[in-house]
Amino acid sequence: MKLLFCPECHDIVKLDYDKRSCKCGESFGYYHADGSHATVCDKAVVIGLDNITLARAFRNMRDLPELAQPAAMELGNFRAWVFHRKHSPRITYT
Repeated sequence: MKLLFCPECHDIVKLDYDKRSCKCGESFGYYHADGSHATVCDKAVVIGLDNITLARAFRNMRDLPELAQPAAMELGNFRAWVFHRKHSPRITYT
């Protein structure tokens, strides 16, 4: 899953097949038909979420009884990253 972060208004929106934009309209983007490639504006910062570890974190939090705060926080961890503009072959910046 990819999210768009706007450095102007600090809004975050989920990237989708339809063009989506932040609250201020300065950052926008959309997925191509293949679901892997995307086009986003130059201002947008693209954040990637690892779907597998995100789903695991939700399952862990749902399926376990209430735990002490530190233990619960560790079970809810998932992998995320920020895409580098020059090294993202599946993202086109316009």
